[in-house]
Amino acid sequence: MNKAKKITSIILTIIIAVSCFFTGTLNPEAKTTSVPKITYQAHIADDGWLTAVSNGKTAGSTGQSKRMEAIKINLKKSKKSAVTYRVHVQNIGWMDWVNSGEVAGTTGKSLQIEAVQIKLTGTYAKKYDIYYRVHVAGSGWLSWTKNGATAGSTGSSIRTEALEIKIVPKNSKVSGSNGVADITKPAFTYKANTYGNGWMTEVSEGKTAGTTGQSKRMEGLIINLTDFDGKSNGVTYQAHVANVGWESWKNSGQTAGSPGSNNAIEAVKIKLCGELAKHYNIYYRLHVADKGWLGWASNGAAAGTTGSGTRAEAIEIKLVAKSASFDCGGTAYYEGSNKDKTLNVNWDHIAAVGKQEAGSVSCWCFANAYCRTIIDGYAHSWVEYDANGGYDQDNAASSPEIAGYHRHENYDKQSSLKDIYDSINKGYPVVVNVSSYYAKSHFVAVIGYTNVTNENALSESNFLIIDSIYYKPNAAENMGGTGYSILYDGGYHYYTAY
Repeated sequence: MNKAKKITSIILTIIIAVSCFFTGTLNPEAKTTSVPKITYQAHIADDGWLTAVSNGKTAGSTGQSKRMEAIKINLKKSKKSAVTYRVHVQNIGWMDWVNSGEVAGTTGKSLQIEAVQIKLTGTYAKKYDIYYRVHVAGSGWLSWTKNGATAGSTGSSIRTEALEIKIVPKNSKVSGSNGVADITKPAFTYKANTYGNGWMTEVSEGKTAGTTGQSKRMEGLIINLTDFDGKSNGVTYQAHVANVGWESWKNSGQTAGSPGSNNAIEAVKIKLCGELAKHYNIYYRLHVADKGWLGWASNGAAAGTTGSGTRAEAIEIKLVAKSASFDCGGTAYYEGSNKDKTLNVNWDHIAAVGKQEAGSVSCWCFANAYCRTIIDGYAHSWVEYDANGGYDQDNAASSPEIAGYHRHENYDKQSSLKDIYDSINKGYPVVVNVSSYYAKSHFVAVIGYTNVTNENALSESNFLIIDSIYYKPNAAENMGGTGYSILYDGGYHYYTAY
């Protein structure tokens, strides 16, 4: 009897153990929660509807540069839809939400899907999270996102090429979900500090910051651009400044350049940071004296000029998806030397200013008129700068303030010539008091220099002028070659626009 009981006990123990093994109660930790099966399919360029896939498999294509045009997702509970989804489509924007088995997107229109949003509904939304990610042109697979958040981008014309979806128990962790899923281009602004205006109004992407046609140097630049998270720094930039060279790199919101120093920005370099740099290129171009708009530079390359003292006057900046083409439109950067430089002179305008009457005392007025004509881009009259009203050249008297010029008195000749040289490098002509065997005191407009081998050992023969008495109608003259020397009259006197 006892033996029979023992056998019965052993049999019962085996039965219970086997039962626990199959029900999972023996090892509760080994029990797994089942999730509903979700299937989905993609319609892509050239191939149309592909075979449906499920549970994290790839719908669409990779490595073929084929746009995804439409999707269908199937998930039902008790014959009712348990999922809703919508897509952002090229030239259309966000389309309406659709339910299980319905088409989101377009077919037969050659329009790319650019972003996707997917959500569970009903009791499934309480028990599970739905994760999804897209493969996009230029960047590949983006991070996983979930529960109605955006995967892809809007406003940047970046095509999606493939989609993966999976359902997991609520609050489960999914590998690869810590990156960026939404690469919609962030809005950004920038502003310029220019001579005579100070800080100008901020502008948005692609707009002009600074001035054109006013001959005003740009002295400072601020760019405001954060990464996709709206917090991290998204950009770094530096400026090449006259008489300084390349400054240190600045981050979003910091000032590049030297506002108020009278030193022009001559070139810039701009680079993206963080996640932005993985998905976008940054393009920028400068408007510079004597050349106008240069071509576009990108991703840290120099834009503008160095070595020639040419001032930058304005800037434009754009963000472009890595998958997009971009026409740079010509040379973005010139590296020159300070051996020769002549300001941009419209000789028709100079001819319209005219020349002074022989024996008159209006040379100062004409020199001011030549300088303002070069700076402003249209012909001025000597009359504008005659403090006595402009009625008689024999009774003319000018003041530098009338022309917006400032008087300098220097007791060292070499230092004076260096100041004149620096002004030309900043893009501004100079009114200089000179003398010769036929004019004890005379005023000319200095508009350039030539054959400079040492900027600290200059002479009158290095400078190019417009002379109101003996000027040529379409060419500058050499100051030393015409017999002029800078006049010392209790000091060397010259007048600049700053």
